[in-house]
Amino acid sequence: MLLGELGPDKYTGLWTGKTDWKSAEVTAALDTFNKVLAASDIKSSAADWQPAADRVIDGAAVYTVMGDWLDGYLGRAKKLTFKTDYDVAASPGSSGVYDFLSDSFTLPIGAKHRAAAEKWLTECGSVQGQDLFNPQKGSIPARTDADKAKYQNYLATALKDWQDPATKIVGSLTHGVVANNAFGSEIDTALGIFVQKRDPAAFGAAIAKAYADTK
Repeated sequence: MLLGELGPDKYTGLWTGKTDWKSAEVTAALDTFNKVLAASDIKSSAADWQPAADRVIDGAAVYTVMGDWLDGYLGRAKKLTFKTDYDVAASPGSSGVYDFLSDSFTLPIGAKHRAAAEKWLTECGSVQGQDLFNPQKGSIPARTDADKAKYQNYLATALKDWQDPATKIVGSLTHGVVANNAFGSEIDTALGIFVQKRDPAAFGAAIAKAYADTK
């Protein structure tokens, strides 16, 4: 909602300090979010994405806002057909913008089976590994030399958008692209209160304070 209402530059400014969380434009965006919440069945900020998707499948909801991995759930787990059983559209205001996060596999310090872990990571980063993993999960490859033929239907459109020089790329709050763990935790807490109390000014003030405290 913040990305769609503020645009990519001002949205990015939320994480760099250039956009004031207490500004009138952020408050207006949160007012719009209030209207969306009023028309939704979201009762908690901790609501999970799969039950929301299931409500769309069952016809109990019109749409859900979710990332590329929903294509993996609908197309593979639920055996639905893109363009026949489900379709997609950019979240309002975000056409031409790619809000990204990355799936990452790490090598812990002191790993018991380091050699095996290194082989696994090498496989994950290889062309073959990327092309095996991503189409099943519902995501696109980090590599530029992946086999585009492996990415069909929705994923073909996602890959095209990602590689289009005209696409503006911003980082997702989810999974720590734009906010460290401390700041992200404060946002989660404030969002939980906002969903219950619906107070844009209080939310903006809480996040502005959290931004200052965690930098």
